[in-house]
Amino acid sequence: MQRLSVQDYTSMPWKNGGGVTREIAKLSDNLGLIWRLSLADVTQEGPFSTFPKLSRILTITQGAGMRLIDTYTNKVLLASLHTPTAFSGDQPITSELIDGTIQDFNVIYDQTKTTANVRIIDGPKHTYIESSEGQIRAIYSLFGTFKINQHTLIQYETAVFNSTDRVQMTCEYGSKALLVTFTPRP
Repeated sequence: MQRLSVQDYTSMPWKNGGGVTREIAKLSDNLGLIWRLSLADVTQEGPFSTFPKLSRILTITQGAGMRLIDTYTNKVLLASLHTPTAFSGDQPITSELIDGTIQDFNVIYDQTKTTANVRIIDGPKHTYIESSEGQIRAIYSLFGTFKINQHTLIQYETAVFNSTDRVQMTCEYGSKALLVTFTPRP
């Protein structure tokens, strides 16, 4: 298991230059990105960076949320607090903030190489996180403290582990985290 604190995250400009993202972790192969986890503060409305041939799952971690508008189809997705919202990285998206700035947790992945799933974990909870062969999982702590095996994960920290790790997780009432699961495609 790898435990990552805020100091381990790498800041970089958005592809479109409109802001800064903090890359938490990523996996690539010789053909390119397989998956990436990151955080972004969205302080103004505007276009999203496109990620051709990749898929995205965005979860608002702070703030009221935003509307994601596909500028080709005018289809609107509502991204609200603690609700994973999936869309294609190919989509030309522009955002409208609902009630001020937000922070979002982003999962970007190549769906030809892996599937991705994001779900919310609410405390109290004591469980084992089971993984299938080849899976990689990450837990991002939104609130509270999580005990992952013998390690303590505090707010804004991330634990990344693979299918060979036996993971016991305990958290108290009021704790909340995002659990991301990547399952490789055959």
